[in-house]
Amino acid sequence: MELDREPSAVLLLALEAVVRTEQLAEVRAMIDARLDGFAEQDRWRVALVASELTANALARGGICTGLRIHELQQVIRIEVDDTDPAPPAPDLGDPEPGLSLVAAVATDWGYQHLPATTIRNEPGASPIGKTVWCELRIDR
Repeated sequence: MELDREPSAVLLLALEAVVRTEQLAEVRAMIDARLDGFAEQDRWRVALVASELTANALARGGICTGLRIHELQQVIRIEVDDTDPAPPAPDLGDPEPGLSLVAAVATDWGYQHLPATTIRNEPGASPIGKTVWCELRIDR
């Protein structure tokens, strides 16, 4: 789903940065409040997956540079930016479930690199990070 080309997508929540794991409870509370009116199970799933993606960004990239949650019809799309250009990969042996949990709960997930030109106008420069995204079907 190309949200930047989809005029009917609704931005439900946008955060510029999450820098400490201690902020994750606050992020989950903001998501829960913003999704008031959604089914409880959907609110829980969105908060869980957004929290896991954000925690992964903190663990792998050191900082979550952006979190966005969009709604389009019966799909919620969560996007989390970090500063690590390495591809994300679920690790089934990891004691922290992270991306394995996201892969199990989400309808679809993936990532795209953030090009260096988004900050520095240097064509051909190495990526400065990535956006990890996932989509969840909701009952609305």
